[in-house]
Amino acid sequence: MDVRQLRYFLAVAEELHFGRAAERLHMAQPPLSQQIRKLEEELGATLFRRTSRSVALTRAGEVLLVEARDILRAMDRATQKVRDTAHGLAGTIVMGLMGPALDTAVPEVLARFRQKYPDVTLHLEELLTGAQIERLRAGTLDCGIVRLFEQEVSGLTTRLIHREPYVLALPAGHALARRKRVRLGQLDGQPLIIFPRRMQPKLHDAMLSALLRAGARMHISQEALTKLTTLALVAAGSGLALVPASARRTGRPGVVFKDVDGDLPLVDIFVAWSEARPNPALDKLLTYMENIAT
Repeated sequence: MDVRQLRYFLAVAEELHFGRAAERLHMAQPPLSQQIRKLEEELGATLFRRTSRSVALTRAGEVLLVEARDILRAMDRATQKVRDTAHGLAGTIVMGLMGPALDTAVPEVLARFRQKYPDVTLHLEELLTGAQIERLRAGTLDCGIVRLFEQEVSGLTTRLIHREPYVLALPAGHALARRKRVRLGQLDGQPLIIFPRRMQPKLHDAMLSALLRAGARMHISQEALTKLTTLALVAAGSGLALVPASARRTGRPGVVFKDVDGDLPLVDIFVAWSEARPNPALDKLLTYMENIAT
């Protein structure tokens, strides 16, 4: 029994007429009758009661009708799913995401992508940049949204999708909160909340160097892994922090944001992926990523 025979059987079972079934299948009636007889021989069961005036299903034929419909529907679904996957209309994308990207256009773009391609599953994992680079190389991530600053990314393809400056986050009652802008030199001796050096050593050093060049001696009062923790510590009066400008969107009570004059690095966010891990659905997503304003 093969798929072709099942389709022949289904046509006869639904038409209950060999002539009409043959027309529906665009074939002559004798070959159709031969295929049905062959199917009955293979199954060892009579599927149709035939008279000169009528064709009717036997009990065995009724059982096969139910099963044939299920089998053919499943095969049609499988065929369509395979085709959709090959063309990027279905599949799975395992995507790394780091915290600062959540206040950019990335979440909105991902939401639009999900609406347009509902059969593509986006599996998101919040990971630091270093962990994402390792997993991209290991092949356990399809792509990642990373903050790059002089990291070694050989073997990966990267595309800049967002750029913004740093701003100063400080408690609402702080003396510098009354100023329109703050110079880096005015942070001399101020308690600073910053991310641990192990997260991004080169970026960490570049930020401290910029402060020192501006005449601001460092007093690191606290280290924080995430932007939300950093802002919570600022609100609690633990210190000041240099954070991406998009942090303003958080609307954290008790925190004031000020533009900064100084030679700080920019916040550059990239989408990164490995060409060695082809994924048609990822190609669709990367096209969407091109629409993010930088």
